[in-house]
Amino acid sequence: MSKSLTFLAATLIGCVTSNGFSQEVTSNDQSEAQTAESGTPPAIPFPQPIPDPESGMEQDHTGHDHSHDGHDHSNEEGLGIGEGKSIDLREEDPSEEELLEDLRGRVEPEIYAEATKALDDFKTKSAKMKETVTEMRLVHTKLRNKMIDDDALYYELRNRARQEIRDTYDSAVILIDYLSLPDAIRFVNTMVQNRIQHGVYEESTKIGAAKLFYNYGARYVHLAQAAARASVMTGDFEMAKFIYEKLTPDKELEELDKRLFATLDELKEQYEAEKLLRDSDPADLPQVRLSTTRGDVLIELYPNEAPSTVANFIRLVEDGFYDGLDFFQVVDDVLAISGDPLGDGSSMPEKFIVDEDDRPTVRMPLYGSLVMAKLPIPDSRDFVPNSAGTQFAILYSPLPHIARSQTVFGRVIEGFDVLGSLQRVDPSKAKKKNEITFPPDRIIEAKVINRPETLPEIRYVDPSASPTAAAPNLPPLDLDLPSDK
Repeated sequence: MSKSLTFLAATLIGCVTSNGFSQEVTSNDQSEAQTAESGTPPAIPFPQPIPDPESGMEQDHTGHDHSHDGHDHSNEEGLGIGEGKSIDLREEDPSEEELLEDLRGRVEPEIYAEATKALDDFKTKSAKMKETVTEMRLVHTKLRNKMIDDDALYYELRNRARQEIRDTYDSAVILIDYLSLPDAIRFVNTMVQNRIQHGVYEESTKIGAAKLFYNYGARYVHLAQAAARASVMTGDFEMAKFIYEKLTPDKELEELDKRLFATLDELKEQYEAEKLLRDSDPADLPQVRLSTTRGDVLIELYPNEAPSTVANFIRLVEDGFYDGLDFFQVVDDVLAISGDPLGDGSSMPEKFIVDEDDRPTVRMPLYGSLVMAKLPIPDSRDFVPNSAGTQFAILYSPLPHIARSQTVFGRVIEGFDVLGSLQRVDPSKAKKKNEITFPPDRIIEAKVINRPETLPEIRYVDPSASPTAAAPNLPPLDLDLPSDK
């Protein structure tokens, strides 16, 4: 089962991130594609007893709660990257029966019952995922060879497969608390690697990476990076700081890690401020579903802090403005931008809306936040005030420096894996000779899911009135516009 499950994960990653049917995988899926071709699972350290930093004795971490909430790292001297005992699981896999028999002799009957339940759940979800992926691949092949004409079926299977891979990952993360099952360990490791590659840093990413790194002694850089990054994105700054302080800046910190580490204090302050607002948010905030070529993304909006921006966005969604528009700029670990009818960011909106980043209460630019894009001032890092219109960005990481210069008007609440699979499009990078480029992903349809009965007034402005706006040569605006109700 070990080879087939890892092969399945790699295959699924390739298929669910495929942009239409013109290619099997996109350029940012090559590592998974190679794994799928070879069927060779990545070797990770076999679980070993880990020295207890307090007692100096070895302790067995199997069968305990390893959620890492409030985990105290104060007595640990270093992470020991690369020092885990690596054993090729393909040659020395213990059987399921051996693991269960060993566990039965060491834990109470209640714990053993929990373990067998977790094992059954993992096996059931793995089998269900395999069945869906097999069907999806068959439909994908038939579509590419024009044997059938049913795109909707493929998209339905792809979305179902994506959910089932999430479910299988979650069940594997639970199972490895009880049993050192190689299939589950490999699956968690494979998915953590994939999430790093696509910038998906949810709470479950942190938990899976932390369990392999701490509880199983898999001292690998990618696990440390995943745990640290996801800790920042989800507000666990103590864990993030601990990990980053132990990693070697020149060798083990990438640009994203350096940026997050350098701004930890500011990020913590902004995250805590945002959390207070989220805790007091009403339960019925407006929501919009973005159905994209990669799947669905669900966002919620902030009418209390950005009323004009939210009303303008909802009006554009209801007018069908965003339907069919590309994500014309998608930069790793930074953002994805859409909302330009020309598809390259160069269009000028017909109406400009007022900035709302100077209100007494504003939302913070965190992982998954939605931010209105404004016109840049030539030869400057600044933007023209009050120049937002239709283009918006979804942040792949926190950008604390824009908190008081860009309007944050919503956030992603579902579909981070969909965002992570968007085709990367970075206009700032020079195209290499003979480099193959794939078409950008797009919004198929944007739909308001939860709409307030009355929209706030949209405040349109003329940005050319600003003294800093002379350079862009903005067109005059008719400001005598009715508000949308």
